[in-house]
Amino acid sequence: MLLEQPEPGCVVARAVTHLPAAKQQQLCAIVHIIRATADIERVILYGSHARGDWVDDPTSGYLSDFDVAVLIASPVLAADESLWADCQDRAREVAGDTPVSLIVHTVEDVREQLAQGRSFFRDVMTEGVALYDTGRAAITVPALTPAMHHALAQDAFTHYFEHAAQLYRSFERNLAHGSLAIAAFELHQVAETICKAVLVVFTAYLPKMHDLDELGRRCTHACPNLGPLVPQDVPDRKRLVALLRAAYVDARYSFAFEVSRKELVALSRYVCAFRTRAEWVCREQLAELGAAAQRHG
Repeated sequence: MLLEQPEPGCVVARAVTHLPAAKQQQLCAIVHIIRATADIERVILYGSHARGDWVDDPTSGYLSDFDVAVLIASPVLAADESLWADCQDRAREVAGDTPVSLIVHTVEDVREQLAQGRSFFRDVMTEGVALYDTGRAAITVPALTPAMHHALAQDAFTHYFEHAAQLYRSFERNLAHGSLAIAAFELHQVAETICKAVLVVFTAYLPKMHDLDELGRRCTHACPNLGPLVPQDVPDRKRLVALLRAAYVDARYSFAFEVSRKELVALSRYVCAFRTRAEWVCREQLAELGAAAQRHG
């Protein structure tokens, strides 16, 4: 059961009341393990369990992680990989079936990342919930300047479009070899990666999700000229979109997942066309962001 009198600074019970009691107990135990490992400043739960949209699907075997960020003052302790690997192993022992993903950063590093506008750290600090906080290390999330947005957008454009190209080449190889389920998952990842590029370029924000329907909706909201991944007038659109969406989980975890070469070839044409449109609108937006950054010095 949850501790009736948590150690000073441990606010697990108050911070995650939206989670089932069993998960609260597990997180409280994880905080105790982390605190016993080193002198830390803050423990933050971020990601799906913090937002409340976690997935526990024993049938498919897909379970959302406990995403936990540990902030520490000492660079030496933060860099001790064996120390934190052991801590993560012990945290996993008390987390039941829920995977645990532990990241460790110094407070100073987090401040520097925020100053550069890094979306991941902005998400951790704005969406995450503090499970433990000494109150000794104040961290503010600075406003995003035009120059910061331009730099973020340019990095995202380069990284994500290169990654999408690599994923597509792997998709083609697996399609040629007849590994259709793997190819379907990789095609999903191509589409997801393109959506990520669009969202960072246009909004400087990257939601932690894999649902292509929602990612596509956000993309077209941010850039109406982009259009949907599969055009609305395609007769088989609903089924094809559902198939690609399902590939993220089912293609990896469900023996019942089925997809044909014909379906993958059709989907690949739409994904390639989407990539071409996305690259075009992103280049236009980058030019506008660059001009705005110059105007504001």
